[in-house]
Amino acid sequence: MQKILLATLLAMPLSGIAAGAQMIIGKQLIEMAAAHTTYATGDKSAKNAVQSTLLLGYVMGVADAATALGGLCTPLGIKRGELANIVIQYLSKNPQVASDDGQNVVYDALRSRYPGTKK
Repeated sequence: MQKILLATLLAMPLSGIAAGAQMIIGKQLIEMAAAHTTYATGDKSAKNAVQSTLLLGYVMGVADAATALGGLCTPLGIKRGELANIVIQYLSKNPQVASDDGQNVVYDALRSRYPGTKK
């Protein structure tokens, strides 16, 4: 199981290069969020593990970039799971974001909780 997950994670950068630069949209975040929740509640399938990891990484990437640029003021030491849960709650309350750019969805979700110095 761990070997499959490791092989999948190692191959992901290559598959991204082959597929070209593709933006994440809200629909994909909703799917990742569902897999993350399923994984967290007991279904530890490889697919759910990969989707959960993708969600956590994507959320952290947006949070780190937005914090560095002054768009967010996240508390020191906040866990990536906490940030992901904020995004998951936002997605469940705002299904209309399915066609929106993923980074904007994550940013809006986190900014609703942790506004920064820039708008």
